[in-house]
Amino acid sequence: MKRALALLALVSLLLVGCVRIPSSGPVTAAETGDMQDRAGVEFIAEPPGTGASPEAIILGFLYAGVSPENDYEVAREYLTDSASTLWDPVANVRVRSGAPQVSMTDENSGEVAVTLTSRVDTSGIMHRVEESTQTLSFSLTQVEGEWRLDEVPEGILVSSLHFEELFEAVSVRWFTTDGDYFVPDLRWFPDDPQTLTRDIVDALLEGPASWLQSSVLPSAAAGAELVGDIADRPGGGLSLTLSSARPGSVTTQELSRFALQVQRSTGAGTVEVHVSGADDAIGLSSEAEAPSIDSLWSNPLVYRDGEVRVAQTDGALITGLGEQLQELSATSFALVPGTDSPRVGAAYARGGGIHWLDGNAVRQIGEDAATDPSVDRFRTVWWVDNSDEQLVHTWVDGEHNAFSVELGGESVFSVEISPEGSRLAVITGGQGNATVRLFAVVRSGAAPEDLRLGPEISAPGGIPVDVTWTSQDALAVVSAEEEETAVRLLSLDGTFESLNPPSGGIVEVALDPGGGIRALEEGGTVFEMAPGRTTSLQITDIEFLIS
Repeated sequence: MKRALALLALVSLLLVGCVRIPSSGPVTAAETGDMQDRAGVEFIAEPPGTGASPEAIILGFLYAGVSPENDYEVAREYLTDSASTLWDPVANVRVRSGAPQVSMTDENSGEVAVTLTSRVDTSGIMHRVEESTQTLSFSLTQVEGEWRLDEVPEGILVSSLHFEELFEAVSVRWFTTDGDYFVPDLRWFPDDPQTLTRDIVDALLEGPASWLQSSVLPSAAAGAELVGDIADRPGGGLSLTLSSARPGSVTTQELSRFALQVQRSTGAGTVEVHVSGADDAIGLSSEAEAPSIDSLWSNPLVYRDGEVRVAQTDGALITGLGEQLQELSATSFALVPGTDSPRVGAAYARGGGIHWLDGNAVRQIGEDAATDPSVDRFRTVWWVDNSDEQLVHTWVDGEHNAFSVELGGESVFSVEISPEGSRLAVITGGQGNATVRLFAVVRSGAAPEDLRLGPEISAPGGIPVDVTWTSQDALAVVSAEEEETAVRLLSLDGTFESLNPPSGGIVEVALDPGGGIRALEEGGTVFEMAPGRTTSLQITDIEFLIS
């Protein structure tokens, strides 16, 4: 992906050339496109030229933000010494669409009009913004006869293309409130091997994003600070030292859990954590109990004419379940993640009610549902109703709740609870596009008591048809586009990979714990799909998948 973007940037450079300052009217910066993939040629930024005008100084500074080498050395050449000392280039990274336009308000000050799409704060958290023109203010002074900036906005301004090249999406990992699983918290940090690990550790010490705070555990080392450099550990991995206000009370178990968070967030080998002033307290990631999500993935099943079988060629029969679903005229069935019994879950008859099945026991728990149900590891059932408000409903152990959520006026097509049960994905559609809205689940015991809006991810394609989680960091999205359907693996950072659907189109997907997904073709045939591979399993006349 980055190689392709680099090629586009190079072509842009050859076609566009340099920034030019018109002799009258507002100044408009052409897309310079002088940046290539950092894996090849380094990004280039031009220092201020002799006798440059105030407009050229402002534009030069903005475009120099694409060169982070030596702590944005070139960009700092446009600043006075005092302004350079105060300027933090990554305190507020603004991502733009289109070119910035400069106009001078007087001899020593200017404004830049720019359309922003998002910004990233100092913690690496991305905030989406509605595309609108915003104004940035600049102040200049002369230093030895040359114009320099003495007041600038915090951070840098980059195009969306350059942002993809300059920043890397990282999933910082937090423990669920029961400590049994990890939850990803997506951050964007400068793509610099010299600073990336430290950025991740600092984020873990600072705490989770605000929307997740009540749904995960804070770091075991919360409030501590990193001391000195992060070193390579003999034998592989990382070694780091923290300062703590309570060094004598920090336990080895706490440090080991924090070390495991660092290890899972960075992908490093064994992580070793020390505490300044507590020589006996050493945490090792290898000594912490490692959460796993393997047990949360159920083997997909298929329903056909009153029978439920494992979604494999000549798959084993699940006795009794098919008859129950047939009696309910069910059109879907959602299993409890991690359960040993395939007969526990929520059945739905499209346009009708939702029933809870537990072995031979059947109980109606909801009416007039607009979406298929989704079930989490706490045996909580999730769905959206048919009302104008599109309320999110939950049911667990006889306790029913309904939540009003912000959906931007769009219609809900699906709700999917994440494997570990801490995040709800609500998939909406409007004007031919789909959006995945993540909500953090705040629980009192097993029962949800609040939903807190988190990131919004644009899903490419047309009208959403079906969605399923394929990992804690990604979903498979089926969408209808004109007369065809598309299947894409959508990561929470907004990137995606397209799969090759069969000619008949796909109406439903389910995760296969062994890798890839099971997909139901419109004619009733089940396929196994993975990047670069689509294979028929010779299972036919299937009415719906179960997972």
